[in-house]
Amino acid sequence: MSPGHREKAPKRPPRDKAGDTVTILGFNPVRAALTARPQDCLTLYVSGSRRSSPRLAALLDLAEGLGLRPVPAARETLDRLGPHHQGLALVARPKGEPGLGELLASRPEPQGALVLVLDHLEDPHNFGALIRSAAAFGALGVVYPKDRSAPLNAAALAASAGAAEAIPLVRAVNTVRAVEEMKRRGFWAVAADPASGRDALAFDFPDRTALILGSEGRGLSRGLLALADMSVGLAMESPLIDSLNVSNAGAILMHAYRAGQAKKRQRP
Repeated sequence: MSPGHREKAPKRPPRDKAGDTVTILGFNPVRAALTARPQDCLTLYVSGSRRSSPRLAALLDLAEGLGLRPVPAARETLDRLGPHHQGLALVARPKGEPGLGELLASRPEPQGALVLVLDHLEDPHNFGALIRSAAAFGALGVVYPKDRSAPLNAAALAASAGAAEAIPLVRAVNTVRAVEEMKRRGFWAVAADPASGRDALAFDFPDRTALILGSEGRGLSRGLLALADMSVGLAMESPLIDSLNVSNAGAILMHAYRAGQAKKRQRP
């Protein structure tokens, strides 16, 4: 794009269509998609010029090196997609998702593994933040329900900060059956429950843990809570606070699992 030149902006912002395309917003998510699966990247919309920052210039060089010519777009057009686009919107095919069996086969027994199971989250930002934490703490994958769940949309992908490209995501038709299958494969089902009397920071997580987090409003569904082998919570020091946001709690629980695994490796 030459200085001062602006092509006609798209008539309408790209929209997510289930099974068709997804819209990815922000520097880190866009760069992660371009790097991880360039063959799925279709159109890159850009608000701003190459001169605006070295980071943008490097990203545009990456896109053009992959044969993807950036399309200028008005910032107002991208604003309609979400508040955190940072001047970038990438339209791409959805990321391929493995089946549960394929995911579990990638870490056969008796190797330790952590799988995060999400039970009908409602907020895409929490969804994306938990994907980011799962990738950061080395989880094998994230299992989430096909229906009645926060969508893996532009907001969730932006909140994941690119982590959605770095960790397998499994969409389960039935999360109860998914957890039952994991238990058959040697996993222990550990439910996050604020009412649990067991503090996760002092809990010895099983080597193969399916960590189940409930939705923001309703918590864990009865079926998954009944299926859990054990439950853990986080002790609150303030009497005015009885629980944390699900994405914050999930990050702490996954860190507790990882810290426990590190201690086990240090034992003689």
